[in-house]
Amino acid sequence: MSAGDLAAVLHLGAEVIRKRLDRWRKQHPEGGDWKEQQDRGPREPQYVYRVGAIRDVLADLVAG
Repeated sequence: MSAGDLAAVLHLGAEVIRKRLDRWRKQHPEGGDWKEQQDRGPREPQYVYRVGAIRDVLADLVAG
C-alpha cells in the first residue's frame, strides 16, 4: 500500500504517514518490505509498503 492509501484507511494525513515511512525506510534499507516504483505515472506512489512490515509504525500513528 502507498502512504496515500494508508492515510485514507487510517483517516490520517498523508504527509504525516509519508514522513514517518521515509524515516522507517532509511532504517530498513534492504527493501524487502517496501518497493520503489520505477515505471510510475505522475499520480502514482513512488513507494509501496508491505503492511505487515510497517504495522508497528501505523499503530504508533493511530495511537497518537
